[in-house]
Amino acid sequence: MATVQPMGPTEEQLEILEYNFSKVNKHPDPTTLCLIAAEAGLSEEETLVSAPAPTALLLGPETHPPTHADSLQTPPHHSRLAP
Repeated sequence: MATVQPMGPTEEQLEILEYNFSKVNKHPDPTTLCLIAAEAGLSEEETLVSAPAPTALLLGPETHPPTHADSLQTPPHHSRLAP
């Protein structure tokens, strides 16, 4: 008999993570992470794995370090001709 693996955090758990990582502390220390995990009903590992996605959606790309793909983008071309 196969066991059903959880699909990930519930909506309520995601709301708790989003609130804590966006409004309270973007970079929690280990003690705070433990408290966030307990509030959400997740392990600390699940909290760390689940947190980046909601955080990335809320905070936007300016809060993330540049990636190799960012360096491949070319700057906009500026023409010397008047518009």
